Amino acid sequence: MKNITKIGLATAVVAMLMLSCKKNKAEDDGHDHHHGPSDGQGTVVLNANFNVNGTAFNYGDVYEDDFGNDYKFSLVRIYMGNIRFLDHDNNASYAEERFVLLDPDNSSYNLGLLAAGHHHTLAFNMGMDSTTNHSDPNTYPLSSPLYPQSPTMHWSWSNGYIFYKLEGMIDTNDDAVFDQNLNLHIGADELRRAVQGTLHSDIVKDQANTINLSVDLGKFMTGVDLKVENSTHTMNNMPLATKVANNSTSVITLP
Repeated sequence: MKNITKIGLATAVVAMLMLSCKKNKAEDDGHDHHHGPSDGQGTVVLNANFNVNGTAFNYGDVYEDDFGNDYKFSLVRIYMGNIRFLDHDNNASYAEERFVLLDPDNSSYNLGLLAAGHHHTLAFNMGMDSTTNHSDPNTYPLSSPLYPQSPTMHWSWSNGYIFYKLEGMIDTNDDAVFDQNLNLHIGADELRRAVQGTLHSDIVKDQANTINLSVDLGKFMTGVDLKVENSTHTMNNMPLATKVANNSTSVITLP
């Protein structure tokens, strides 16, 4: 009888320890990660809110850089590449479309089907992986964002994509006359930047699931004096291209 009692007590202690460990693991980041079944698929739609330092974006509107220079955009295109969804253990799931070409004239981007269930993190590249970057755009379907675009998003003189293209005009002497072109064309393997943000969202099967993004174009210009730093086609001004690429990690966020 004493042996049975000892065994019973030991079993109870082990059970309590296991319960305590499970509880601590579930509470380690303040979220409940015990979600429902992940069978099936749901549609994922990205909804992009374009802005400049929190102010609504419009072509032709005037914005100000960190050095007091006024500027305005005439063209904006941005590639989000290798879009993936990570669970709490960093296992990746992919929707049918892994690339998006952001355009302020379009706020909605359908990624197609994604496995239903909980997705903790949204991860992507500003730009694209080397293999995709050096692929032939003509090999992709007409509907693909990697197919040849107008205006072009591929270097005509090199085998590679333009990761993002920002064009416009700058008032360099504060006289309300926009006298200087803005041309930031960034694209090279070494300028790809990885980005991720906490999503903590459940994809519901057989439903359209919207993920909201803030696309703050002003972040590209952080620490950039547009009066003198206003043009790069990457290789002809790598220091400026690198500065803009480093800034790019703050452009797209989950609000």
